[in-house]
Amino acid sequence: MLVFSRASLLSFTCLLPPALALSAPETSAPPTQTVLTETAASQSTSAQTQIPPVDAKAPVDAKALVDAKAPVDAKALVDAKALVDAKALVDAKGLVDAKALVDAASSRTDAATRDEGANPVDPIAPTRVLLPSALPSGDARNDRITFAYYPADKTKVSSSGAPAVVLLPYLGATDAPEFHRFARYLAARGVASAVMTLPFHGARSVGDPPVNHFVNAPIDTVVKTWNQASSDVSTVVTWLGAQPGVDRTRIAGAGISLGAIVLHLTMGRDSRIGAGVTFLGGGDLPFIFEHSLLTKIYVRNRPRRLTAEEKAKLRTIDPLSYAGFNRPRRVLMVEGSRDLVIPPRSSQELWQALGRPPIRWIPTNHLALQFAQPQVRRASFEFLQAVWRGDTDLRAPKISVPTLKVGFLSGLDSNVTPALTLEPFTLGHGLHHLPLAEFNVGLSGRGLYAGIATPLSQFIDIGLARRLSGSKIRPYLSFHVGF
Repeated sequence: MLVFSRASLLSFTCLLPPALALSAPETSAPPTQTVLTETAASQSTSAQTQIPPVDAKAPVDAKALVDAKAPVDAKALVDAKALVDAKALVDAKGLVDAKALVDAASSRTDAATRDEGANPVDPIAPTRVLLPSALPSGDARNDRITFAYYPADKTKVSSSGAPAVVLLPYLGATDAPEFHRFARYLAARGVASAVMTLPFHGARSVGDPPVNHFVNAPIDTVVKTWNQASSDVSTVVTWLGAQPGVDRTRIAGAGISLGAIVLHLTMGRDSRIGAGVTFLGGGDLPFIFEHSLLTKIYVRNRPRRLTAEEKAKLRTIDPLSYAGFNRPRRVLMVEGSRDLVIPPRSSQELWQALGRPPIRWIPTNHLALQFAQPQVRRASFEFLQAVWRGDTDLRAPKISVPTLKVGFLSGLDSNVTPALTLEPFTLGHGLHHLPLAEFNVGLSGRGLYAGIATPLSQFIDIGLARRLSGSKIRPYLSFHVGF
């Protein structure tokens, strides 16, 4: 019998390390402790106000990061060891020159990478970067955007500069080593990346689980948190576009579960993100909030059934509300047809609203992608490369993930018996984005068996199988939950 604690369910169901989690443990060097001097926070925007899309053709507006009219204490901005000239940042009136501040911050990062412990043997040693959040929550611990910047291997970068990818983890991620492995994978192929820490996660924690801000909270708080997450992604995009050697016309994103939904939302608001790869995301947040296994387990601070007013507020942060702005761009969606955290209906609805971009359905729940980490990295890179080459016939790369099913078997010489079944490979496409046929091997209360089946739904298969100890092929029904 498998037993999951609430804590373990949060680690896995909440946005597992799906696409990028297992594989042989690689040692990933911790980010170099290089910290950008923090600036005055940008002007806040009401968390319940829809943020208009950003024009991709507009030059970077440094004022979006720094309020140029706010008086600033130069000493607070630049400490004694700073690598920038404080006088160059403050004019005669004591006001910040926003452009100089952004330029100086960028140059300081480069210098600090060289001077503060970058490993000369490792050409892609990461740098830890801190920036102020443009939509602060009011808690200083959370209102500092934190990310690890992995520069591209310069030997693999063309004269036009390196593309860059913002990597957005799942709900509950702390250090997220699988994302750092992903970043190294991209850097070795000439792609820079930023592994973000989302609000209320890791170093931005305020002492309670992030689910208490993104899901298990009054809807006004939920909306404010999601808006901050989306705004923070745009701030990181601005920073990436200002880095020497980065091609600001080729900035993309990749996200998993929570990260995938935040990326869909931000791509609808910020057209500078020209491409995206999303794993196990979806739209129609009111439906997700009422039907997701996650909310059924964790929502305690408010009723799970939403009012009409709450649904309207959630739609201000719903990717569906911004899908029309996202449609001209290039998105790859990878979804689970047995997903209990992000219902397949939500993924299907967003796919339709986005104009049916390339999509790959895998017959799993919200966990199995952790066993396909190398395939996920490869598929993401192949798709983004195709976008950056200008390919017009974009396709979803193949991803094969074995599915584990836990439940009961009826048939095969028994009325009902517990069963653990592995689905190593499938054929064709059937109902509900499930396979037309699947090959199964398993262990039931009556012993080992093997057979072929057709899914009737995400919970029921019908098929023919033979026990290894038997001599006849017999029909059976499987009732299960897939992982």
